[in-house]
Amino acid sequence: MISRLHSIWAQSPLSSQHFKMELHWLVREDWDGDGELNIFEVGVASDGDGDGFPAGPTDFDDNNPTVAANCDSGKYGRFTCRDATPGYYASGTGNTIMTPASPGNYVDFSGATTQLPCPVGKFQELSGQTSCDDAEPGYYVPAPGASAVLPVQKGKYNDQYGMIQIRLVSGQKPGTVSQC
Repeated sequence: MISRLHSIWAQSPLSSQHFKMELHWLVREDWDGDGELNIFEVGVASDGDGDGFPAGPTDFDDNNPTVAANCDSGKYGRFTCRDATPGYYASGTGNTIMTPASPGNYVDFSGATTQLPCPVGKFQELSGQTSCDDAEPGYYVPAPGASAVLPVQKGKYNDQYGMIQIRLVSGQKPGTVSQC
């Protein structure tokens, strides 16, 4: 096969007729003699689904050519397992894709099995993130897992980043309104 492919692509210049004849030969090849014509045939013995992995412990589902691996929690993949990357997680087993951390959550390490909620005073409005943002002055975040900040109400203030509660204006009694 290698010499045939080499002869197809290495000859210069190829006539269009010669190329068509060689291409016809190439796509009509039955690599493993099973009657299926496939130029991408992997030809592995005892591979029932044609994914290139023989039946047994290396092929999770020998009736499904799109999945061979049965990845552990924190890993994902179709044919080989890889750690979920920061910003993503893989819970349970058999994951073929990673799941992005949802807004209000983050994942800051590889191989995570779950997302983590943003702590009080921090928020995250985007998905797939590796950290949370501090609430800016004038805003606060009173609960974990926030995807947005809350504005400080009239008569109260926050002058620092990452505030978890609001402060009364100096000299103001609780329950009264100020014009600040």
